[in-house]
Amino acid sequence: MIFDRELDAYAERVIVQPYSNVFAFTAELYDTAKEFSGPSMDKAISDYYPKDMAEKLIGKKHDERVNDEQNIVEGWESVGSIDPGFIMFASNIDWDSGIIEV
Repeated sequence: MIFDRELDAYAERVIVQPYSNVFAFTAELYDTAKEFSGPSMDKAISDYYPKDMAEKLIGKKHDERVNDEQNIVEGWESVGSIDPGFIMFASNIDWDSGIIEV
């Protein structure tokens, strides 16, 4: 029914969790570190980034996930109806807990 627009899905709270991989932050440090991950890259990261960001990157491989700051929208009036694409492309849906991960 949601896909046929006979029923709208709504949410009271949406948490958007943007993420990237370590390489997106460390690619420019390769010339300094001469490696994509490891002790030399960890040193280059700690020299380049502020402490809070460096802690997210140090010790991780270049293809690991790094979460950015969450964006939270609350109140179904603010969120509005959920596009069926979010349901169609969801990697996890837990209706009992009210969670859709896309």
